[in-house]
Amino acid sequence: MNSKPLSYDCWKSIISHVDPNKRLLLSLQCPSIRSQEKSIPLKIDWLVLHDHRIEVDEAVYEFAIYQMDCSHEKLPYRVNGQNELNHRNICDVDCFGIPDYITKAGGMLPGGRFQNNLFGERDSENIESNEGRIEKLKQRLSVEKERYNQVLEFCPKNDVTETPKTIEDNYQRFRTCTFTVSERIYTNGELELLKNENSRNLAISFLKERIDLMEKTLLPFYNKEKNICPRFEVHVIKFVGDSNTVVKRVKYTGDFHNTIRSIWELMFSRRHALVLHHFYFNLSCSIPMPRELKMKTVELRLEGKVTPSSMTSIIDLSSSPLKELVLVSDNYEPGDADPEFVKTSKYLEIIGRPDRILPLISNLVHQAVEINFFANRSLRDEDFVVLIRSWVETNKPVGTCLTFTNFESEEEDIIQAFNFVCEQIEGAFAVNRLLTIPMRNYKELQVRYHFEEEELKMAVVSLT
Repeated sequence: MNSKPLSYDCWKSIISHVDPNKRLLLSLQCPSIRSQEKSIPLKIDWLVLHDHRIEVDEAVYEFAIYQMDCSHEKLPYRVNGQNELNHRNICDVDCFGIPDYITKAGGMLPGGRFQNNLFGERDSENIESNEGRIEKLKQRLSVEKERYNQVLEFCPKNDVTETPKTIEDNYQRFRTCTFTVSERIYTNGELELLKNENSRNLAISFLKERIDLMEKTLLPFYNKEKNICPRFEVHVIKFVGDSNTVVKRVKYTGDFHNTIRSIWELMFSRRHALVLHHFYFNLSCSIPMPRELKMKTVELRLEGKVTPSSMTSIIDLSSSPLKELVLVSDNYEPGDADPEFVKTSKYLEIIGRPDRILPLISNLVHQAVEINFFANRSLRDEDFVVLIRSWVETNKPVGTCLTFTNFESEEEDIIQAFNFVCEQIEGAFAVNRLLTIPMRNYKELQVRYHFEEEELKMAVVSLT
């Protein structure tokens, strides 16, 4: 049977109907056809870029660093993310596997009197040297192994009069003992909290997992002591429902965030067209922005360290403006209102701290904007006056409206704020929860507070 390669038109017709996640896998795994795949428009309904993961419609791609050259007893395991013992977040590790937060602290392990150590437990004494802290952690691991053996040898009474709730409550008390009294083995009374065989088996699994976590947490320091540099890889793991698959493996070179950017670029950059419906970009880590990335989207939400200014070269407005734009941050700058996609979006919502939002909203040119404050905070009276002055001085057009949602204030606070504006701005007048300020060209600015909706609304209205 003769076989002929597909013509470009046939390829284009077929690939344009392929599921977006299958197409992304082609770009990740097949360099020989990557440029052809990217030459055909890719349409995605829901795209979310987080620090260490991506969501594409129903699939999630997670990035993680794994130590590969392990012993036969231990499979390759993850070394970054949130440590399950001390709950510290780890992005990078050094050549021995030591976490970045320790490297940034000059190599000093966490701990000290009344401070949490590497295992997340409160130290009872102040140990100043790293060597002393590591030795204390080794002793703590030894105690945990003794506890494990205690539970293995313990025989529960299996009292049939105990209710399921009592059995569960006692098991939780046993777990609490593990954390609150960490430097000794269990007493008979603590072991007897395990009322039946099921509770004992749960305790065995619990302690076995803790010992494994402790050993993995200490391993980088053994590596450094013996000058052992393990092999690390960055894995891209695809999750769909209950299943997960490693879809790409990359050698770890010491810069996890730069590797993430490179993978983003393999998936999304240099495409002829990338068309989205919902795009949510949320970064708390300092990951470099992907290069040569251009996309069209209907709805956009930016959060964390992603600023509107950093998105200027990425958002393609050649077809139509954004239908909805949501900005979430506690560190806005006045220039964040300047990008064209911010100015032209049909609906704009801004969420953040009042003192950070003010410089941004003073420069907005939108007809309608919704503001949502963090932690139910409100504008200070002085800031309120600054905002009103800017509207009056720039002579905002009729129809300009600014709505503050989740604006929880007592009636006397609103009256006080309105009276303060009247004292500061000539012609301002307040009555019945309504503040009016005259403007040029037969207009006035009306500010009204709706107690039931916890909403403050500013609107420019015509007097003709």
